Amino acid sequence: MLISDKPNDRFVRRASITLLSLSVMGAALAVYLHGNASQPQMMDLVIPPALLLAFAVLLFYLYRKPWQVEAVLRVSFMLAFLALVIPAWFYSLRAYFLPDGSLIQTLPPIVPLLFPVTIGFVLFLRPREVAPSVAAAWLLIGGPILVYLVAHPAELFTPRGHDLAIALLPSMAIVYVMLQ
Repeated sequence: MLISDKPNDRFVRRASITLLSLSVMGAALAVYLHGNASQPQMMDLVIPPALLLAFAVLLFYLYRKPWQVEAVLRVSFMLAFLALVIPAWFYSLRAYFLPDGSLIQTLPPIVPLLFPVTIGFVLFLRPREVAPSVAAAWLLIGGPILVYLVAHPAELFTPRGHDLAIALLPSMAIVYVMLQ
């Protein structure tokens, strides 16, 4: 199959390769950090290596079949999305149901990753898919964290609780409104 030489197509391919390369490096860093943590959680030892492998395979696949860029992007964003949703729910529910549970002490740094995923939605999804995708990401990732923090004011009124609440409420609301 022939590959288009339109400037926009070349940009999308290069941007996709760059994003996947950075995703591989980010996943490798997460593998290293979680692997050397004093008390790593099982999820932290499974999700980053799985992402590292998946992103590396997708990067190789994109090099071999560059015309499949849209499919590769959809799969990579779905994987990134799931890699944020699963820990958001797991750590929120765990902190809620364990007597000595604390979300602000155990939640890995997934909230900052919501912003690059949102930007990726804007850049690579069809315009009609962007707002629903961003809303779904915000609800599925931010929802359990915010519900937990509201139910546990002692954690909400800590520096990390403030950081999470501000990142998930006004900051994401501004991003969502700007997308409209």
